[in-house]
Amino acid sequence: MTTMTAMTPIQFEEGKVIPSLYLQMWPEGVIVDGHTIDTKEDLQWFVEEAMQYGLVSRIDIKKNRARNGSTYRSAFIHFHMISEEQGRFLIQAIDHKGEHKVDGSNKTDEPFQNKKYSGTPYFVFRENINPVRVENDDEMSLEQAVERCKRLEESLRVKEQEVQDFIFRERRRMQEKIDAYHNQLCEMSKTIYSQY
Repeated sequence: MTTMTAMTPIQFEEGKVIPSLYLQMWPEGVIVDGHTIDTKEDLQWFVEEAMQYGLVSRIDIKKNRARNGSTYRSAFIHFHMISEEQGRFLIQAIDHKGEHKVDGSNKTDEPFQNKKYSGTPYFVFRENINPVRVENDDEMSLEQAVERCKRLEESLRVKEQEVQDFIFRERRRMQEKIDAYHNQLCEMSKTIYSQY
C-alpha cells in the first residue's frame, strides 16, 4: 500500500480553471523510484507521488502514429488539486519556457531509469491548451444544469440550421445541373430535327 504525500493546494483566483497537462510522448519502460510507468494508474502514481504535482482527477490517453509507422502514447492529465510547492514550480516552468522537462523524482531526487534503452529517460510536460471537460451530472446545481441545457439546445439549433442550409445548397446545385442537362438535350434535339 502506498502512502499519500501531504500537499498544500494552490489557492487559485475565483473562476480560474485548474490547468491540465499534456504529455506529448509517454516513453515506454521508464522506471521511477522502483515503479515502471506503463499504465494509467502508474502515471497517476508518478504525477501524484513521485513528482508531487497534485491530485489527479482523470487521465485521458491517446495513441498516435509517427511518420515512420511506429506508435506512441500521449496523455492529458487533469487535476482535482495542484500542490503549492511542486505544482506551482511546474506551472511557472511551463509559463516561462512552454514546457517542463523532468528526468528525476521530486520525492527521492533519484534519476529515472529505462529498462529498454540506454541513456536517461525523461518526461516533457506542456499545458493542455484545449482540455476536454467532463461534467458529472450528479454534481451539477440546478442553475448549471439549466445553463448546460441552454448551451446544448443552442448547439443543436445551430447544427440543424447548418444541415438545412447544406440540403438547400445541394438541392439548388443539383437542380441547376439538371436544368443545364435538360437545356443541352433540348438544343441537341432541335439540332437533330432541323437536319431532317
